[in-house]
Amino acid sequence: MFCLRISVDLSFYLISVFAHLDLEC
Repeated sequence: MFCLRISVDLSFYLISVFAHLDLEC
């Protein structure tokens, strides 16, 4: 369960980073 939580948080982090990069472009 803990690993699942980390993977979910990491996926949301990556999504926010890619969204920020798209806004920069």
